[in-house]
Amino acid sequence: MFKLVRGVGSNGQSIVVEIDESKFGKRKYNKGKRVDGVWVVGGVERTPERKMFLLTVPNRNQNTLKLIIDTFAKDGNI
Repeated sequence: MFKLVRGVGSNGQSIVVEIDESKFGKRKYNKGKRVDGVWVVGGVERTPERKMFLLTVPNRNQNTLKLIIDTFAKDGNI
């Protein structure tokens, strides 16, 4: 889990956005460690409004995650 302090809310408190990724799928025939499925990245604002986002992503590399953070978790974008 990644926590990002996004800024300061109207009440003067810091706004924290928690971001995490997970793979949704299942193992074929319940064997081995490979899981077929799709990666999902999501984030939740730790405020009373609990604004959130969920996205499916093709991979979890640095460029993909940075783009998501810059798009959804910066000052007022959720």
